[in-house]
Amino acid sequence: MAGFVNLLPFWFLDSSEFLFGQFFVLICLLLFGLRYALITCAISAMFIFYRWGHCWPSLVFVGEVIWLYYFSHKKARLLFVRGIVYWLVIGIPVLAAIGYFIIALPWLAIVTALVKYLLNAAIILSIVDLISFFFIQQAWHKRAYSLYQILNYIVSILIILVVLITSIVLTNNHYARIEYEVKAQLSKKSEDIAAKIDLYLNDYRRGIVLTAKAIEQGVAKEVALDHLMTLYPSFLTSIVTDENAIARVFNPLSLQESLKGNSLSVADRDYYIKGKESPNGYISDIFRGRGFGNVPIVGVSAPVYIDERFQGVVEGSLTLGSFEQFRPSIFDNQGELVVLDAKKQVVFSTLTSHYKVLAQLSAEEFSQLEGNDQAIMTTTIDGEQYYVKVYLSQQQGWYVASLLQRKYANLVAASAWGQSLLLIVLVILLPSQLIVANFIAALTNGLIAKAHLYLV
Repeated sequence: MAGFVNLLPFWFLDSSEFLFGQFFVLICLLLFGLRYALITCAISAMFIFYRWGHCWPSLVFVGEVIWLYYFSHKKARLLFVRGIVYWLVIGIPVLAAIGYFIIALPWLAIVTALVKYLLNAAIILSIVDLISFFFIQQAWHKRAYSLYQILNYIVSILIILVVLITSIVLTNNHYARIEYEVKAQLSKKSEDIAAKIDLYLNDYRRGIVLTAKAIEQGVAKEVALDHLMTLYPSFLTSIVTDENAIARVFNPLSLQESLKGNSLSVADRDYYIKGKESPNGYISDIFRGRGFGNVPIVGVSAPVYIDERFQGVVEGSLTLGSFEQFRPSIFDNQGELVVLDAKKQVVFSTLTSHYKVLAQLSAEEFSQLEGNDQAIMTTTIDGEQYYVKVYLSQQQGWYVASLLQRKYANLVAASAWGQSLLLIVLVILLPSQLIVANFIAALTNGLIAKAHLYLV
């Protein structure tokens, strides 16, 4: 039963699972002693290993069993207070060390897991103490607790249990709302960014088309290119070719010096091959330029026709560093942006260590970027989890992926459940006799005394 319960998905937030199988281990400790409790703990550890691929928490669970056996069970003491002391002094530090040095989890994941284990232990210990009173009764009988002590302790444990369960439910519900909001905003951001990129590219396409039209109307090519470069600063360079795909006019002029021999021919470039057939302008996929720093560029081109005869193309080499302005921001935290062209080559990326510009994503890599489950909208990059939404632009056919690290949503949730956690800790650390109970008892005794005097 301990093993199967450990397989059940009792979530804390959405990245950590409770292990309530330890409840059955402690019941075995009270009913059958240390040996069978350790056997039960070992069996339940196998189920944890089956689910997670490791069972490091079971080391701490074994320590808890041994601790409670010597400091509670043998001395006929109740489990809750001594169990919480074990987790605060030994269990939590050991789990923190395992998470950081062995499993190498991020700090936020470690903190979330530690809070989960403390809550896990508090719930199990309180339920075991309550069950021991009603069904086992060993500790209660051996210590000969008074009725007042019994009632006071039961009320204390029930309050703790209610606070714990209520806080967990409210925390999970709050996190679910935050997660829904993050996903909704990411979807909206990706759609908006895709539309902005289409508008941005179309603006530069129109600039090239107007430049071509100006040349057709007799404007000097050099003057037309100067005007183009002034109005559209994201163009790195611009050229005008002849009908044989040889570049003849350059802006800046230094570009001509860097292009030698065959480099003057652009017959192999898409912006020439497809551009001469696109009177409304053509926007290429990303490629590496040549002759002017060899930087990644997108070629924007339009044909020049004079008297219905093809005279060449006007081309502008567009750099896309300005896409930084489209980077999303959610909950006052900056997200990440990855833009792919129609061939799924990286055009722009803020995750440069994983998605480098010009890299072409395979089907598997693109599937990873989209996320394994579009309903969950999450992916893992360099060990960090991200919410992600990929949107296909309507005009250019480029892919826009907006991402936000999952830890930011966790931090927003943490700001809400931090107060609940403080309340939980205060309740757990209350002494065995509640202040309220003592106050009620004192008040009752005072009323009885006054009533006695009145009767006398």
